Amino acid sequence: MAVILDGIAISLASHSDWDNNQLTIEEFFLDDSGELSEKHHDVLHHSNPKHIQQNKPLIEEINKRSVRDGRDAYERRSELFPDLEWTETALDALKQLEANDQHWTHIKRHLFQFQAYAASWQTGAFNKNALNLVCSPESEATINLYAKERTYKCADDEYRLFTWHSKLYDAIRIHFFPDGARHKIIIGYIGKHLPTAT
Repeated sequence: MAVILDGIAISLASHSDWDNNQLTIEEFFLDDSGELSEKHHDVLHHSNPKHIQQNKPLIEEINKRSVRDGRDAYERRSELFPDLEWTETALDALKQLEANDQHWTHIKRHLFQFQAYAASWQTGAFNKNALNLVCSPESEATINLYAKERTYKCADDEYRLFTWHSKLYDAIRIHFFPDGARHKIIIGYIGKHLPTAT
């Protein structure tokens, strides 16, 4: 739950293994090809009061990232996501996300991961492994059939094809464009899985 909710793991101090202010959570999932994949997530952890003190700066950072809903994220996007760019399509979808939307917490976590990556991306090509999200480009077959559904007008009035997408629970996708020339991430689409060739 700490990973899903971008929160803090809590446990009883019943074993020396729990005497750590951070834990690594292993996530297992089936990738697009049906193969078992694995990701690791570092989360804050408290089993005694000293952990709270040790994690205080990180807790303050989590509190800064506290966002009520999509409208709040939209209004504070320059503060919360200073290194991301957006299409109007993505911003319209963001504004519609309510606090009780079952996908909001997952979408928010992905957006903060995009922000963290974009803030540190200074040189080189896009590195999907450093993004620390389950993501992939669309297949050539899907692009041949459905490129139009993945092409969005960006803030610079250029139309770009958003082949990359991160994968959330319940077939929700965030399509993004890693601009290697400027080392920027553009968020193009937030919503239900778009049509594919398969």
